[in-house]
Amino acid sequence: GASLGLPTRRRAVAERGALPPALCASLAATPSNWSAWCSGEEEVASVAASTGSRSGRWRFTIGLVGKPSAGKSSFFNAATATVGAKVGAHPFTTIEPNTGVALVNVPAPLGSGVCYVPVPVVLKDVAGLVPGACEGRGRGNRFLNDLCDADALVHITDSSASADANGNLIVTDPHAPPADSSSAKRQPRVGGGGGTVEGSKLAQADGTSSMREDVTWVHLELHRWVYDNIASAWDKVLRKPSHLFNLFTGYQCPPSLAEAALRTCAPPLPPLEHVCAWEADDVAALVDSFLALRFATVVCANKADLPASAQHIRSLQAELRTLAPALAESVVPASALCEVALQQLERQGTALREPSQDGSPPGSAHSIRVRLLRLPGAADDAADTGVHNGATTGAADTGTADIRVDTGADSGVDSGHLSKADAAALKLARRCGYELVADDVPAAAALAQLPLILKAGLCVAGGVQATLQRAFWLRPPIVVFPVCDLATAKSYPLSEAALRDGEPGSDSAHVRDVLLLRPGSTVADLFGILLHAPYKLLGGEFVRAEGRPLGDPRAVRQLRKEEALHQGFVVRFYSTRKGQRVK
Repeated sequence: GASLGLPTRRRAVAERGALPPALCASLAATPSNWSAWCSGEEEVASVAASTGSRSGRWRFTIGLVGKPSAGKSSFFNAATATVGAKVGAHPFTTIEPNTGVALVNVPAPLGSGVCYVPVPVVLKDVAGLVPGACEGRGRGNRFLNDLCDADALVHITDSSASADANGNLIVTDPHAPPADSSSAKRQPRVGGGGGTVEGSKLAQADGTSSMREDVTWVHLELHRWVYDNIASAWDKVLRKPSHLFNLFTGYQCPPSLAEAALRTCAPPLPPLEHVCAWEADDVAALVDSFLALRFATVVCANKADLPASAQHIRSLQAELRTLAPALAESVVPASALCEVALQQLERQGTALREPSQDGSPPGSAHSIRVRLLRLPGAADDAADTGVHNGATTGAADTGTADIRVDTGADSGVDSGHLSKADAAALKLARRCGYELVADDVPAAAALAQLPLILKAGLCVAGGVQATLQRAFWLRPPIVVFPVCDLATAKSYPLSEAALRDGEPGSDSAHVRDVLLLRPGSTVADLFGILLHAPYKLLGGEFVRAEGRPLGDPRAVRQLRKEEALHQGFVVRFYSTRKGQRVK
């Protein structure tokens, strides 16, 4: 026929209950090796080949996907430290995509005096996806098209299994203990194959959708989105087989990425010149291979603080671990609601989150403390905007009450109290695995009055940042540091225009300029970027460039103009004319 229909044989292994192989391939991308990154040994060619990227600046974008009410908007608010995205326990709270800026941490050059530098990435929260979106349900292909500019995906799941696939809340009290497993759903046999095994049952209410079911059907929706677009133009492919690769450019990637997808299909497909002999499953296999290359994915097990979540998270991680040990790390427990609540405490000046002191990259370790700085007084309560109350309503149980501390008139120490919302936020933080410490006597007394609570079955603290870090390093840009001093990694002085448009004191940052470039970008590309806005750090013609790896200030060497930049390189330029500096 002139066109293909939907595949009639959609992967027999998937029909037997196993996770789709292409989903596993999307999760299987391994984050870049930090030690190789610091030594400058990270290969550029393989990354460039897998992404099919062009050279130049990279506006790295992370897309948030998932069913309605899974917590995407809460994750967005936590990751961008805003309260801009509407949050609600009902479907389609988000209609138009929310776009903001989140920060991920990269290792700083040795000698700079700091360990890590935050760099901005774009975060896009699109409307909730429902089964049948590729057929027009929900926002249909309009939602899917919002993902075209995403470089990596974070699938936000409701790990508590408290809603159905459409995002409608089924479990009215998700804080209640899990139901008796005798009435629970049976999960497929781990490792594939049909049937179930005793001991694999999960407590799950009738009508709800587990995170395992969610990651499966969301991936199939993405697959059908791409597949249907190809099938609709198959008559053109039959007339001109090379046109097949052009059909993938609408996903903001060059034809070379589709060519790489065809080469990596397993088992190999018939040659393109014999495309008239292809069957529906051959096209489906090509789409599988393309999705694995184009959309690396992290599963964020949101709402992991709820009682029913731990068993679902462990079950999915165990199944992935049987396929490949590293796959289990692609499921990251988190509580976006907890992060939003703690950020509000920080904005009030009530508490401060302190990062781990074990030397791990920010976001990769969960041993984070929350320091209670002071107890708000009556004036603080009067100025409360109510944002925090709304943010924590879903997380706080109704038994949490105000906590008042009276140190006595003669103690010399101010009294104060924690509101019900603040106490609930700290209680949630403790459940998520944060260590709570006090900065003074009243704060310590308030913490002592917090109800004792069992911690969640998994450590959840810092999960939002850990998710972002993993998504960034699955398909990392080339991160480079342009400096005027290779030994200390001091940034170039800002131009007069940059200082005028920037914040006061912005020129004093030691490691200020961190650029994200596409793999394959050259020394000449970087020089051209620094000549123009928004940087304008250099002027004149290129003379020469020197560079060194991130972790070795002594390994300085001259760089060729056409040389591809390595991951984490520190670069200094010499030109015929300096940029327009402030006199």
